[in-house]
Amino acid sequence: SLNEPGSTATWPVEKQDNEKVGWRHIRLQQSGKNASGQTHYLSLSGFEVYGSVTGVCEDLGRAARDAELALRRQRKAFRQHMVKHTGPGARVIRGSDWKW
Repeated sequence: SLNEPGSTATWPVEKQDNEKVGWRHIRLQQSGKNASGQTHYLSLSGFEVYGSVTGVCEDLGRAARDAELALRRQRKAFRQHMVKHTGPGARVIRGSDWKW
């Protein structure tokens, strides 16, 4: 349906009767040649989705969870280091570019 340069199309995505959760991802896949005769190049200049939000996806996926956990560990280690080395009598070392 997108055989001419600059063409547009609309596809309805219908909810199944037994579906309760909705979708987390949408895949756009080119299944044939584009207007330039290529099968490996999908030129997309706009994408609009209309509908209703039915819920929030709590599952981030393993890679995102691992990255978030690593960031939390780094922040915790930094806070512990700062608390350990900051207090009465702590020395402040200024960089060579610091001036009064």
